[in-house]
Amino acid sequence: RRKLSPKRGICLCVVFILVIYCFFLSPQNTRVYHAVASGKLHISEDTVWEPEGSPYLIDGELVIDQNVTLTVAPGTIITFAPGSKMTVDGYLSANADGEQQTVFTSVYDPEYSGIEFKLTDYWDGIYISETGYFDGTGVRASYGERIFNIDGSLNLSQSEVTNAKYNCVYIGQ
Repeated sequence: RRKLSPKRGICLCVVFILVIYCFFLSPQNTRVYHAVASGKLHISEDTVWEPEGSPYLIDGELVIDQNVTLTVAPGTIITFAPGSKMTVDGYLSANADGEQQTVFTSVYDPEYSGIEFKLTDYWDGIYISETGYFDGTGVRASYGERIFNIDGSLNLSQSEVTNAKYNCVYIGQ
């Protein structure tokens, strides 16, 4: 039976510690994401997203259908995978209570992920169609290519829209 050399024992300990860190303790694993859209998903009935279910992850396109309301409660975080977007054909309401913002951002936003943001990590944006309406107070939206792309109506107050690749607010096609 061969003995384990001290050098090899140290290497095995280092590998074990790295595995524990990567799978259980690293910053990117501290949040559990509630994936709501992979591919294209339609919200076809009035829906409320609460902070208890967040962060929500959109990986693809989320469409709020005409005559449908998605209400995002204060303190809720919605993250988007690179290239993902939300299309508002109906009504999107995100009105914070003054203490907690409602957040729309990249899944790689360093404030929420602990991961360094790269130029390939931008999400597409929130597209408000001609029939769409976004009503937001206390919203924080960041790290999108065109964060708000508007053909419909946008009512935004006491909010922060930052770190866009191209435009924070773009009106028209």
